Amino acid sequence: MRRSALAVLLAIGGLTDRASAQAPVTLGTPVSAASLGTPIAASQRARASADDTPMMRVPEPGYPVMPPQAQGYPPPAYPYPYPPPYPYPYPPPYGYYPPPPQAGYTPVSNYQYTSTSMPYPSAADPIASTKGDPVRRTSFSSRSSTSGSTSSISRFGESVTDSVNGCCEHMKNCWTADGRTLFQSDHCLDSFTSPITNPFLFEDPRSLTEIRPIFFYQQIPGSNAAFNGGTAYFYGAQARVALTDRWSIVMNKLGGVTINPGDGSQFPGGSGFAEIWLGPKFTFVRNADSGTAAATGLTFQIPAGPSNVFQDTGTMSMTPYLSFAQNFGRSSYGAFNFMDTLGYTFRIDNGRSNYFYNSAHLDYDVANLHKFYPMLELNWFAYTSSGNARAINQEGADLANMGGTDINGRNYLSLAPGFRYKFTEAAQFGIATEFPLLSPKDLNNFRLTVDFIFRY
Repeated sequence: MRRSALAVLLAIGGLTDRASAQAPVTLGTPVSAASLGTPIAASQRARASADDTPMMRVPEPGYPVMPPQAQGYPPPAYPYPYPPPYPYPYPPPYGYYPPPPQAGYTPVSNYQYTSTSMPYPSAADPIASTKGDPVRRTSFSSRSSTSGSTSSISRFGESVTDSVNGCCEHMKNCWTADGRTLFQSDHCLDSFTSPITNPFLFEDPRSLTEIRPIFFYQQIPGSNAAFNGGTAYFYGAQARVALTDRWSIVMNKLGGVTINPGDGSQFPGGSGFAEIWLGPKFTFVRNADSGTAAATGLTFQIPAGPSNVFQDTGTMSMTPYLSFAQNFGRSSYGAFNFMDTLGYTFRIDNGRSNYFYNSAHLDYDVANLHKFYPMLELNWFAYTSSGNARAINQEGADLANMGGTDINGRNYLSLAPGFRYKFTEAAQFGIATEFPLLSPKDLNNFRLTVDFIFRY
């Protein structure tokens, strides 16, 4: 046993002696930097899209390791851990040193450009990183203390950018809630249909995006001593934009007016631009299960037309209003829809007239098809304060605020049968006739209203 162990030890010793007697292994001749070729020329601005991830202790591929003294930069703060002589031509770097010198290149900062596929930029055209500060292609050990303030500013800018992006994203989510696209109408209550008459004041409570061309023809009573009969027209459009399923902006009135008085009238008549009415609306109830919607809004009535069609009266009026809609009486034959808008128009000077108004609407959704809606509407105006713009005892309801000096306590009531047909929810046609139920009838002995809705 002892002889066998001794033989094994002698054999191992012989192998060790043979291995130590072999020639030393070499790694071959070092490759010169020139033999590696030059970096590929490319746009200096393209370098800014390169990867910003810092790399530690790995020399830049394609460039020889250079001693820091050769570049005019101080060596790293911590020494190489082995005493000289070093086993390599140069001590391996702990971080990136500046790149090899090139003609005309002067380092512009303590940051190192490390991309090997691009040429180094000149001092006259330094590039910026994708985050706004000098390109961060270096190890942390090679950054000077002056980079701290730049990095802090960069981080602050990134924080501000993230906050703004988050705010924008939140607003976008609000604008596109419930699967809506941006500015899309609220379609959770498509069984409703919009009213037709008193179009500038009778407001659908839903948040809608639409363009609504409107035309109406109106007969002036022959018994009207100031006009001796005649006709009046409106031709224009409304526009609505649904910011969310609750907030919307309404352009109630935009277009032109023509008034043709009868022979012997004290007014010349003519055509001109209509007043501009617009304002915000907030839908605070929208319940598809109960078929209920409610909204409140404020309309600004701004005189913007000529005096010959009574579109220049006073300075401005404001109209706060409340609108409500309810579906009821559903059966296999169809369902009823009721809608109502109540508001008060008050002036900011004494030129215009003040009035309450209330408009009610009842329609029937035939066979619940959301196609054909016969309807009946009722419009009421109650004037509470006379104006002082014109010495007449006439008013124009939604057509014109004439500022009559003798209309306090005047009431106007009309009935309007009609129907609306929905080709689709995005394309709807409506027509209604309107007759006054009380005297005096002011400017309206009969009105025919036609509209077409293009809804998003």
